[in-house]
Amino acid sequence: MRSLLAFLAILALSACASTGRYVSSLNPWIGKPVASVLKQWGPPLRVIDLTSGEKEYVYEKSAQVYESHYGGQGIDTLNPRTEVCKTMWYADKNGIVERVDVTGSHCESP
Repeated sequence: MRSLLAFLAILALSACASTGRYVSSLNPWIGKPVASVLKQWGPPLRVIDLTSGEKEYVYEKSAQVYESHYGGQGIDTLNPRTEVCKTMWYADKNGIVERVDVTGSHCESP
């Protein structure tokens, strides 16, 4: 039982590191045409015209994950939940990527 909990703790910590690597992998796209992002990533979930003249391209990826809970009487249960990673690309009015933001969890490079 303790080894399972230790494994889950390590898994949670590695998820944070994975998200950091994910964000780092997106930075080279900054300064490139958003058309390059669209070609690589495919169509976004939605495109939002911002008042600043920028466009926001929104991508979402969901993953089913399982959490282990110890019931206190020797009962261990796995509870499923859905985690969502949202990646938002921002392009200026000339179609050049200015920045990228990531929210959520379970974010991994494609």
